[in-house]
Amino acid sequence: MKMKLKSFCRHCVKSVQLLWTTSPFLFSMRLCIELATSLSPVLNAFLTKLIIDALSNGTLPYAERAETLFRVLILFVVVQLINMLLGRVISLVTANHQDLINHQIDIQIKQKINELDISCFDNPAAYNEIENAHRDSGSLAGLSMLMVTIIKGAFLLVTNCLLMFRYGWWFALLITFFLVPSIFVDRHVARKKYDWQRSRTINERKIGYVNNILAGQSYAKDIRVFHSYRYFLSAFQNLWTAWFKEKRKIDRQRFVYSLLAQAAPFIPISVILFYIVFQILGGSMTIGDFTYVNGIVMQFFAGISMLFSALNNGYESEMRLTNFDAFMAWKPQIRNNGKRVLDRIRTIEFRHVSFRYPKTRQLVLQDINFVIEEQEKVALVGVNGAGKSTIIKLLLRLYDSEDGQILINGTDIREYTLESLHGAMGVVFQDFNQYLLQLDQAVAVSSPLEPVDEQRIAAALEKADFAVFPGVGVSFRNPQGVLCFFPEQVLRCCGVFCARR
Repeated sequence: MKMKLKSFCRHCVKSVQLLWTTSPFLFSMRLCIELATSLSPVLNAFLTKLIIDALSNGTLPYAERAETLFRVLILFVVVQLINMLLGRVISLVTANHQDLINHQIDIQIKQKINELDISCFDNPAAYNEIENAHRDSGSLAGLSMLMVTIIKGAFLLVTNCLLMFRYGWWFALLITFFLVPSIFVDRHVARKKYDWQRSRTINERKIGYVNNILAGQSYAKDIRVFHSYRYFLSAFQNLWTAWFKEKRKIDRQRFVYSLLAQAAPFIPISVILFYIVFQILGGSMTIGDFTYVNGIVMQFFAGISMLFSALNNGYESEMRLTNFDAFMAWKPQIRNNGKRVLDRIRTIEFRHVSFRYPKTRQLVLQDINFVIEEQEKVALVGVNGAGKSTIIKLLLRLYDSEDGQILINGTDIREYTLESLHGAMGVVFQDFNQYLLQLDQAVAVSSPLEPVDEQRIAAALEKADFAVFPGVGVSFRNPQGVLCFFPEQVLRCCGVFCARR
């Protein structure tokens, strides 16, 4: 329990830092407006009390009553207009702030995924954690939003508690006592829902995969040629129905338990209102006091409900963020610790290399030895699964060998920087990708941080045997300075390989 509280506090601090670092101005504005608008209901209740008391007090002269009512009504209208204006502003500010927070978290996720080894995408358990991290990352943004709610709820709680103290010191204690059970009920149901979501990760991936088959471009030809539409649609429907059935059960349980827990605090509120009525009948309070006390009691209830609800949601976020933090703490096995720069490949040597993929027992390569000299043309020939692609992956250090050494120019490839190692090679994988980019961007995709150099691009195209149209030459810009598009078959000739030296 102590560790959970410590972790929750740490995440709260992290969330506040996220709120502040994304935009100090928006965070400050949100906080000020939220606190200001939280006073509006109490102020409205107080102004309503003054109006009712002035109307019901027949002992005051007409002129004095009219003047009081006029001033209060003017103030009441001004408060309403300001509250409406602030409501519009807070919606805009919150939306902008939320977008900035989501973007920053999304960038963190993308950076982390691209730091991980390629083996993480081969391991189903690791890939599940990547999927969970995508989903759980929203909890960090959610907790950041909750921090504003927690601050607002605490402010409402304290201010309305002080206002209620004048009418009855026991009001706040009575409401709090009846509200406490809802905390534990919501927490229990939240835990069950979270455990269910994690257990359904594989099934949700299956749903996403089948959905991609039905709706994506990649499988469109196969679906039509083999008439497999009905089969995959039936599979999708079955998977989704099973998912929805379990989700509906969890949602129903949460609804019932939460409804019972949330209804409990209305018992003390009713008791307090009856108490006020009897005080009015006894003459110790005015009719306006009923409206005012009802207003501050409901605001106190709203504040404590808001605070506890935010804490419960924070607890649910905490469960997700614990796993999210664990994912963000993953370290790649392929360390870019090399210091040497590889500018040209003269020899490639595999010396007693053995390798098996993570989480598997069978060796894909066993005691492999060969040397390739500069200017040699070598083809790796073998049946499926013989290890041809694996050799290329090891040479690129997408994986590290289990035993043996891989040397380039007589030096272990671990001693080279990954950037220079990759930059010295050109590769087109079996499952290569085509980028939907303009010609110069497609060719220069391997050097995104460098300015576009048309001479280098032209040289790369020439090395790749790029077919230049007769009489056209290699030109990337028309007279208006707009980049030209080339037919798909031309782009396919370029690929990623052309951008390599």
